Amino acid sequence: MKKTIIPLNSYTSAQRAVRVLARHGIKARVVKTGTSKYGCSFGISVSEPPDMVCGILADAGIRCEGAMPFPPPPPPPPWGAPPARPPRPPRSGR
Repeated sequence: MKKTIIPLNSYTSAQRAVRVLARHGIKARVVKTGTSKYGCSFGISVSEPPDMVCGILADAGIRCEGAMPFPPPPPPPPWGAPPARPPRPPRSGR
């Protein structure tokens, strides 16, 4: 099944979510979803439908921020960076 990342508010929330889901028989693991000047952000990686997982977490008092595909999409290039060139076609044999 396809993996999904559910972003959470903190590392502590992510750890707590993993424990809550384990009690419901759902495997999850803590993943780092990004870094900013405000610190790191964390979430959980699950194979179950995000709506079901967020429902279980909501019952435990843990807020879900939504879901994103795993692995997360690559970040956009920095401003002023030249666009990536397409790969060259293979050379024909002589």
